[in-house]
Amino acid sequence: MKLKAYLNKHDSNISLRQYSRTYAYDHWTSNGVVHDNDTLPTISTLTNHREDAIGIALTHIENWVQSCLEEWINRSLMSEKGYECFENLQSFYEDYQQAALNFYYSNNKSTDPIGYSRFILTSLTIICLMHKRLCEDKRFERLKLHAIRIPHILDLFELLILPNRDDMIRARNLYDYFREFNDKRYPDLISNIESTNAFGVYFVDQSQKMNETLQKIQDQVEQDRKDKIKEVNNS
Repeated sequence: MKLKAYLNKHDSNISLRQYSRTYAYDHWTSNGVVHDNDTLPTISTLTNHREDAIGIALTHIENWVQSCLEEWINRSLMSEKGYECFENLQSFYEDYQQAALNFYYSNNKSTDPIGYSRFILTSLTIICLMHKRLCEDKRFERLKLHAIRIPHILDLFELLILPNRDDMIRARNLYDYFREFNDKRYPDLISNIESTNAFGVYFVDQSQKMNETLQKIQDQVEQDRKDKIKEVNNS
């Protein structure tokens, strides 16, 4: 009832326009977003080069994330760049986020409920796919035991305006994923970072390379301390 009442309060013309625009671009593939060298574009690049309105560019990206992002991540991780692709994806997302919030949500209120719902799904899809891929890496598999805690994330799903079945299924899958990790016994990545159960503490303890680096730093600090004492004594 809450979802139905929320939907009925908004302009049906906005919903219909967004609904039609979504299906007009469902057939686009990764070739429509990424450059020839598999790098990700900016919103301005998509808008200027295709002479599209910002709304069309956003929908283009949202459909690409839904249909092609997982393949792009897997392909990128197998290349020489490796996990550098996550840094590129973060920049890409920040650019998309700024444009989406300005377009779908302004003056502290939603101007396009369906578009804003798609923004939420797109954001959570990016987080989910990155997290899944990290969990599959043996170096980071401990992440499977750590919580993902985003404030009010599970309540957020109740407010989504989803006009088609595919988005409803997608939302349900995301809800199940984040609900599962909301109940994990170890803390999330940014809470209790000094706890013995913190992922960062565990990762450092398990990483030989990082331990060697820390040891070198400690050795250098100790050597600097001795040199300073010697300098003071000789002065």
